[in-house]
Amino acid sequence: MRHRDRRAIHSLSKEQQAITELEQQHREKVQFTEGSIPNVTMEISITGGKEILIKPMVFKSLPAFRRFKVENTMSLTTSKGAFVNVTSPKVIIQIQGCDELKVEDNAFEGFPPKTPLDFEATNCSRVSIGKSAFTTLQYGRFQFIRELILAKEAFSNEARRHGLLADVCIT
Repeated sequence: MRHRDRRAIHSLSKEQQAITELEQQHREKVQFTEGSIPNVTMEISITGGKEILIKPMVFKSLPAFRRFKVENTMSLTTSKGAFVNVTSPKVIIQIQGCDELKVEDNAFEGFPPKTPLDFEATNCSRVSIGKSAFTTLQYGRFQFIRELILAKEAFSNEARRHGLLADVCIT
């Protein structure tokens, strides 16, 4: 009988250990800094986490980059100049289930006019978009957002001048 009890305790311990590892992953902070993403990167997908911070010049000159997706994270901040000279044919940013999403002023500054950008934020508690955050936004969707804060000229005049701001949908 004691042998079975030990097995049950050992098994329970492994279960608790797995739960602890999952909880720890959910509490992690991820910080992208300049040079941390190889220039051959095509997609980045992150699920969970406590805080994701994208520093300036992280997405600099990435010719093959096309998609950045974040799901179910507590906080995501895109710093000024995080996306610069991304020369791929099209870039899609998808944020889903984020408690707080912050796109700082000029986060996508210097985005080449020939690279259209689609940005989607869905099921987020709080979204704040800084001044001139997007210079070449082709399509923006903000859906099921509890609090949406748009700075004056969040969608820059440069995008409108070049005919790049095609559609922004807020529902």
